[in-house]
Amino acid sequence: MSVPAQVQTLLSQGRLEQADQLLEMLLQATPDDADLWRARGHVALNLGKLELALSASRRATELNAMSGPAWTQLGTLEHAVGRLDLAERALQRACRIDHGPANLTRLAGVLRQIGRTDEAVDLLRQARAAEPPHPPAWTLSGDIALQREDWQGAEELLREALQHDGQRAPTHLKLGRALREQRKLEAAREEFDSAWALDSHLYMAMAEGLHLRRRLNLWEDLDARAAELASSVQMCIPGISPMDYLSESDDPQSQLQCARTEAEGVLRRLRKEFPDGLAPSPRGYPERPRVAFLSNGYGNERTGQPCVGLFENLPAQRPVILLYATGGDNNSPLRERLRKVTDGLHDVSGWRPERIARHMIEQQVDMLIDLRGWARGGSPEVMALRPAPLQLSWLGYPGSSGAPWMDYLIADRRTIPDAERAGYSEHIVRLPHCFQPTDIEAQPGPDTRRRDYKLPGSGVIYACFNARHKINPAVWAQWMEILRLVPDSVLWLLTGEGLEEADQRLRESAQAADIDPERLHFLPRQPHPEYLSALRLADLYLDTWPYGAQATASDALLVGTPVLTKPGRSYASRSAASQLRTLGLDELVADSVERYADLAILIGGSADLLAELQGKLAARRATSRLFDMRSYAADFCKALDQLWQRFRSDQPPADLDL
Repeated sequence: MSVPAQVQTLLSQGRLEQADQLLEMLLQATPDDADLWRARGHVALNLGKLELALSASRRATELNAMSGPAWTQLGTLEHAVGRLDLAERALQRACRIDHGPANLTRLAGVLRQIGRTDEAVDLLRQARAAEPPHPPAWTLSGDIALQREDWQGAEELLREALQHDGQRAPTHLKLGRALREQRKLEAAREEFDSAWALDSHLYMAMAEGLHLRRRLNLWEDLDARAAELASSVQMCIPGISPMDYLSESDDPQSQLQCARTEAEGVLRRLRKEFPDGLAPSPRGYPERPRVAFLSNGYGNERTGQPCVGLFENLPAQRPVILLYATGGDNNSPLRERLRKVTDGLHDVSGWRPERIARHMIEQQVDMLIDLRGWARGGSPEVMALRPAPLQLSWLGYPGSSGAPWMDYLIADRRTIPDAERAGYSEHIVRLPHCFQPTDIEAQPGPDTRRRDYKLPGSGVIYACFNARHKINPAVWAQWMEILRLVPDSVLWLLTGEGLEEADQRLRESAQAADIDPERLHFLPRQPHPEYLSALRLADLYLDTWPYGAQATASDALLVGTPVLTKPGRSYASRSAASQLRTLGLDELVADSVERYADLAILIGGSADLLAELQGKLAARRATSRLFDMRSYAADFCKALDQLWQRFRSDQPPADLDL
């Protein structure tokens, strides 16, 4: 770029305002100088004057249509403001003039965002073949592989990117994600730590690294890292997963702040591409609504199992039920059961959010229920595009979405008491009993005995099959005290691929607490029927805090295993308590950590008390509303109907207590 030396000096000194003023004066004298216009566009961009940067860059291409750098600059700017069609056009021109890897990678990035991913992959293949190597081509290729859930392919591409430039923090972050999804958890944690060390402003690396440390039971420096994360949430720093933050805080308002920050980030990104939204055409609204449920997990027990408990028991006068599956069909029996009892299962795996939202609009979806929220596999962009007049959050994310696109959150009086109402941005629908449905048709596998799992033939079995990140030092300290005071008892935990070193850390932690590590037992992940068979052998299920069991507590109670819980303030900590109180087993809801430990010790030390609790649970199971799915489904449909009729009568959303 032919720019006067005085301008270059100002730019090198970072004196952008002076450089901009000088360029304006020079252009008054030589208004047809394409290089000056391009320089002004560059300076304006760095000053945050996007419209000036665009107009100056556009003028540069008009004056010199053969300037590859001018087209590159214009295309990059159009991409930044979300005008993807204009960005593509400009970068196509840039590539015709300069077919180098940098331009090919920029164009691939735009095509990927438009949804033409196969074309982007072809361009990136060309970019990776060029010399000298252009590391962003490998990084973007790895990012696309992550999007396609090709975890191994992503790992290979991202490792290649780091071979060419090992100092790129975002590449380390993405490699960590690829490794995590392959259950290479220790290696993933190292990559998150590397990303954070290289860029202390990449807060998502810090947050994901901390969450993985919890999952790996790596508790050194945990308090300091957690305090830094909480401070970042307080400062509204984006990039911190609200789902991961549930393990960090029991304060609903702090959780809400984290979620709001993420929701604002989603809206900022979407406004660039869809400044006016999708603007669905006006239409009439039927008496009986068309209700769609959005999830990636219809084929797994965490989401699909509770849902099928609802859908198989819907009353005759029910809404039209549609399922949108963002995860591919795994041909599971569970997914087939869901298909049979609903009015349509749409496989939208691999679709862009805009395409999913437009399909919902075409299907005239009246109420859209998000089953994942901020959980992994969620689709906040689809919800943010507002494809339905009423949108609700339920089941998958036990907290407030913090999102303006979410009208209602389905809960109950026990999970969101009045004292904590301020921690939720949505209007609250409180079902009359517990919010958690159960697949009452789920059957354990063949009967098993303790010896099948190498458990001792006598003594109390305490179990916790909660996800490993929910076990924290405070919970662990209480469990060690319980084992110390209940001789011959054992603790049975869930394990899985990638947790081998974490299991060993827990053994070492038990040893440090003067507890024989042999009293810890680990159950590898099982198919759901076999998992229920194992759960049935436990004497007492120990819940965690501040993030407790939801569906797992329901599973334990269903097979006859009492659950002991210590609820806190947050939705995520109160699910098991809601289930127990619905059953009438209030005595298993501890009001303090000390009471929790005392109850576990008392129950573990008295075979008569344990038998009494198990008998009471068995009797209540047959009559309680917790497992009465016909009544649950009737209440659920009644709630939806009241919300829908309120909408049809032009009343704004409001809290609803059934």
